[in-house]
Amino acid sequence: MKTGFVFEGWYSYESADRYFDETEDLTIYSIDCDLDVYAICVGEAVLKPPVEVYDARWVVEDRYSGKYITTVYGSPTVWDMPSIGAYNFKLTATTADGKAYSYEDAWYRQGAVRVTYDFTFENRPWYLWWEADYLDYAYYKELETVRHHTNKAGDAAFVTATDSLIQEITDAILDGTRDMSKLRRANFILAFVQSLEYEYDSDGTDYDEYWKYPVETLYEKRGDCEDTAILYAALMKAAGYDVALINLPGHEATGIAMPETTIGTYYLKDGKRYYYCETTGTGWKLGDYPPEYRGISATVYSI
Repeated sequence: MKTGFVFEGWYSYESADRYFDETEDLTIYSIDCDLDVYAICVGEAVLKPPVEVYDARWVVEDRYSGKYITTVYGSPTVWDMPSIGAYNFKLTATTADGKAYSYEDAWYRQGAVRVTYDFTFENRPWYLWWEADYLDYAYYKELETVRHHTNKAGDAAFVTATDSLIQEITDAILDGTRDMSKLRRANFILAFVQSLEYEYDSDGTDYDEYWKYPVETLYEKRGDCEDTAILYAALMKAAGYDVALINLPGHEATGIAMPETTIGTYYLKDGKRYYYCETTGTGWKLGDYPPEYRGISATVYSI
């Protein structure tokens, strides 16, 4: 291995785990046969299908966006993943008997990722940063779940207020807003969420409807109405507020329970006033209600 690289363990093609612990004993038996032993550096993907092939061609794509990255030739071969992320490898080749062969593999380059945010609240610039392991983000991307509106239980499952990463960023916000009132803090967090770029699901995924978990929205720094409404609900719930999701025809918003003295539009649910919070666009405050939704009935799910 090159100078400066650190040995992290033995790789196994058969194991579900990428590496054995570095203290694991490894015994290699070879009886009159050729044996290939690879020294694999962190950040390298070993591309080897389960059968022997010829004329191997691997198309490399970003696993989550589907964007083309490069083409790699050979089998087996090693490709250096250029940055932290998830990669799909799609192989086309020929088997020993001349038949066309295809195969897919996926590799992840893990590591700590810092995401920064700049936004404005009360005409003052604010800066916030969030750090997590990439695999925490990949965990939510890989979840097999219904990614659209279903019912109260299904929608509430996206509001992951108990996730340690959501709690960490919420604690940082609470620490920085300790001198704010409950209402002012709610508007501060709302301004932060509104600063994220709006993106239609069909522009960022292969689906017309794709609900994101809060960690996904934070990492990608963009989303549509349900993504930001869910994120705001998770942050506010982690901050100790009573929250709800407000489902309108073709739109999603968040409701925050506040005292009766609060000024603004609200929905009455279970004896509580859930004040409407618009998480798309900028400048909306708690209780502000877009005129295009006035007179339209909504379903309110307390979380």
